[in-house]
Amino acid sequence: RSPSKTKKFDDFAGGRFVREVSRETSVPWFAIGGVNGSTIGEAVRSGATRVAVSAAVASDRDPRAAARALRDSLE
Repeated sequence: RSPSKTKKFDDFAGGRFVREVSRETSVPWFAIGGVNGSTIGEAVRSGATRVAVSAAVASDRDPRAAARALRDSLE
């Protein structure tokens, strides 16, 4: 089973890869795949300045509240 509900792959790249990408590029990029309330902080601490989420919001009973909680966790 894929670790993502919206993409098919065996594993996430992880924080180490995100840190490496962050150091190597000045091009805007998004952390995507498995980003939710439990992982968004790690993505940002690893250097992500942008994240993309879908399942974390779309599968919640209250998508608006889920999106707000993700945003608020970054402040």
